[in-house]
Amino acid sequence: SIPILDKSKLINDYIDIIPLVTTGFGKFYKRIYDKKEVTIKVVDISLSENIINEFILWKKYQNSPNFLKLKGVILNYNLAYIIFEDCFEYTLESMLLSQNKKLLNENQKIEIAKQVLDILNTIQKNNEINTDLRPGTLIITSDQKVKLIDFGLMLQVPNFTYKAEIKNN
Repeated sequence: SIPILDKSKLINDYIDIIPLVTTGFGKFYKRIYDKKEVTIKVVDISLSENIINEFILWKKYQNSPNFLKLKGVILNYNLAYIIFEDCFEYTLESMLLSQNKKLLNENQKIEIAKQVLDILNTIQKNNEINTDLRPGTLIITSDQKVKLIDFGLMLQVPNFTYKAEIKNN
């Protein structure tokens, strides 16, 4: 089950709201919750039929290093505030469009590419396909970890056979 968190901590700590990215099923913000910096995805429940599926997927991928860690959810009228322990500064898309990409050396670029392939490998091993995997749904953490932030358009493919081999050179 998904932990239901204390709504008063969200409202009382309503400071430092910084928009990060908008995806097909919600908006991500950097916020302070319970005196800690977190990422919060705000979803209008009345507009998203996929919200239950998304919660199931967040729980399923909690032990993977390339996915945000779900802390819990706050339900407030038609809004769900999905709170993640990880916080990020930018998406892969914003990094590629900015001057930050020039700050990455070749080894860092290769490491980012490997982590994106790890995400694809993890999803496909579970007979799933993310139809919205793009630089805007991948984030880069301060320690250069790539993480998927959105499961809104994930499809289950029951009889999907996938074989991948990632070689470390």
